[in-house]
Amino acid sequence: MSQSFENFIAQLAGFNKDESDISAYEKFGAKTKQRRCGVAREHRELVRCAPARLDLHGRTVAESETAILHFIQKNPGKVVEIITGRSGKMRGLFPEWANGFLAPYIAEYKLMQTGGAWMVTLRKKPK
Repeated sequence: MSQSFENFIAQLAGFNKDESDISAYEKFGAKTKQRRCGVAREHRELVRCAPARLDLHGRTVAESETAILHFIQKNPGKVVEIITGRSGKMRGLFPEWANGFLAPYIAEYKLMQTGGAWMVTLRKKPK
């Protein structure tokens, strides 16, 4: 890779690549191995910041309820994506669950533009 390409990637991530930022750049690059946002130096590519996701395709209603509850309890205080699909029972049931047994864990939720997933902001501690 050319030096100018590395500098371009570093600037996208907010680093100048001069003496003062070298250690921050190195630390930042090391963290990206663990699926964090920024510049993955080993692969020389930008890593997209993605929320934790739970895909409910292929699950029954009972399996989905259990999976959502465990998923939410594992990710307190985060913004997560719950994929229900554009049609079917899960998409219609999720708002009921969010206002029902999941209400203590959820601060807010909204249907994404794609129509097949919900973006959910979780509370740090249940109400």
